[in-house]
Amino acid sequence: MKKVVLIAAVLFPLTIQAQNERLITLNEAVALARAQSVDAAVALNELKTAYWEYRTFRANLLPEVNLAGTLPDYNKSYSAYQQSDGSYTFVRNNTLGLSGELSVDQNIWLTGGTLSLASSLNYIKQLGADGQERYMSVPIGLKLTQPIFAANHLKWSRRINPVRYAEAKAAFISATEEVTMRTITYFFQLLLAKETLSTAKQNRENADIFTR
Repeated sequence: MKKVVLIAAVLFPLTIQAQNERLITLNEAVALARAQSVDAAVALNELKTAYWEYRTFRANLLPEVNLAGTLPDYNKSYSAYQQSDGSYTFVRNNTLGLSGELSVDQNIWLTGGTLSLASSLNYIKQLGADGQERYMSVPIGLKLTQPIFAANHLKWSRRINPVRYAEAKAAFISATEEVTMRTITYFFQLLLAKETLSTAKQNRENADIFTR
């Protein structure tokens, strides 16, 4: 491909000084414009934002494995206790407890609820001279959490996020093509100006010869 001296200030008047001149081809000019164009950079950032929002939405549709637990919970308190004669006394509670739960949670986009399959274990120890230990285990538990009067954000996200992502991709392609077309136009305008200048110089030299 024919090479020309492309003045950077003509192609990118806002970013590159006029004294930075180098020999580049049309393909190199297009690649440089796509890399340094403000419009292309804005469209690329919007595309990245829409992409990660779409990935987050897709991740919310997948099952989640959650582990919840309580570190050693020490409790020392006094509570009222009614005796057999109707009178009240205060009883001291001095306990140490542990608890843990492992669950698999699945969001239901159609209703906005959450279906959970969980297994839990609880431990409590009564501190003191006659302290006892107690365990409670739930091997398998099925739980459905369903909001009644709340908006179904997951359902609306399922409709909106794919459209936003598609629009961002289309906007990025459009911005890239627009930058490419402007670059091609500037490139050939500069090439034509260079040839016009060369022709004018040649005509001047010829005119000087004939007028001698």
